[in-house]
Order: sequence, then C-alpha cells, then structure tokens
Amino acid sequence: MLDLFDFTVCEKCFAEVIRPDADRGVDLARRFAPTPSVLSSGFTCHLYSDRMRRVWNEAASTSNLDHLRQKISERRARERELQTKRAQLQQQARQLKQQADMQEQLATIAMLTEMNRASNNILLSGIGVTYQVDSYHVAVPSGVVSLISFPSNR
Repeated sequence: MLDLFDFTVCEKCFAEVIRPDADRGVDLARRFAPTPSVLSSGFTCHLYSDRMRRVWNEAASTSNLDHLRQKISERRARERELQTKRAQLQQQARQLKQQADMQEQLATIAMLTEMNRASNNILLSGIGVTYQVDSYHVAVPSGVVSLISFPSNR
C-alpha cells in the first residue's frame, strides 16, 4: 500500500479483497500500487486472517487510514512478541534436550559401572573369593584397596 508500506498483502488476498474493493471505488483500496511488487525480504500477508480482513473492512468502509495503521502496528508488536517467545521456547527446548542427553549419558555410565561390578563379583565368586567389589573398591581382610585413585585436591 503506497500510504502504508508496512501493510503487505499476498497476490491471493489482493485478488479476493483489495481488487474488488478498488473496483467498487473504495479509497483505501485504490491507494495500493497498481502492480504487484516483489519484496526482497520476507513479508507477512496482513489479510490472511478473518480478523485482519474485518479490520480492513472497517477501515475501508470509513476510509480511516489511521485505524488501519494502528491495527497494523498492534499486529506487528504482537508478532514481535510471539517471535521473541518462540525464540525463548526454542532455547529452552535446546537446554532441556542437552540436560536429557546428559541424564542419558549418566544413566548409561551408571549401568555400565553396575554391570562391571556385578561381573567382577561373579568372577571373584567363580574363583572362590568371597570379597565384594563395588564401583571403586575391593574389600579385603586387611582393609580397602582403591582401584581408582582421585586427585587429592577436592
């Protein structure tokens, strides 16, 4: 629309709404460029929804460009708000996926550790040793022997 560059309409909505209004002599409809323009950046058709078509009909019936301008501005603000919310939700989803992946890795490590402990106990009992092995230690009559050493600067 020449007077309101933020007001963009796709070819289908132009053919269904704007052209018939222009043919009937509606002032706001006649303010559209006579030939379609290809926009280099993406755009949103403002007449795709029934609500915005009602806004158009109200503005067109009263030739109230300010009303249309206000509604377009409100719509843009709401669109930005929703895009921001969407980006936040996508970020939150990525974080939750990372947490879930980490939980899965930890569960796998815990399962492998438990399998290793059980396997060691089976092996020890198979050779007649009654000592029990946990994930990090072997209990022997003289005390506890660490199989894994950790740095002392905890």
